[in-house]
Amino acid sequence: MTAPQPEPRINAVALGVILQDNHLLLEPMARWLNVGLMWRPIGGFIEFSELSEDAVVREFKEELNRDVEVVRLLEVTEHLFEFAPDSGPLHGHEVTFLYELRFAPHHEPVDLEPIESFEHDAPASAEHSTAHWLPVSELLAGQHPVYPADLMTKLAPVFE
Repeated sequence: MTAPQPEPRINAVALGVILQDNHLLLEPMARWLNVGLMWRPIGGFIEFSELSEDAVVREFKEELNRDVEVVRLLEVTEHLFEFAPDSGPLHGHEVTFLYELRFAPHHEPVDLEPIESFEHDAPASAEHSTAHWLPVSELLAGQHPVYPADLMTKLAPVFE
């Protein structure tokens, strides 16, 4: 399977986290990245002329078919990373806007069951994914690897 090879550039990304009953809604990273099971907040690339706040709301609508509202911007960070998919090394440079979100009225899940999602730009063999509610206690204990690696430290304001 051939993984997408983006042009070298700096990408702007908007990610959102939702805390519910001491669980965070996260999704698995794409399998073609060959990083094993690693979890990340839901979101994606900011489109040209789109504000980051609008991008994270759009991404939740596209991926989960649910409306969300921005609570606050938690942090803007820069990441340099490298993954090793089967097609060869993939180097990245991202500026990430991390938001705390809540579901809009009438879009809240009734329980902590996984939410089926669809990633439009994933390779055909990995189109469907599932967002899961992971216990904060397990995430803080390092039982579930997350990206970025310091995500749980960055989320401290959410847990207050």
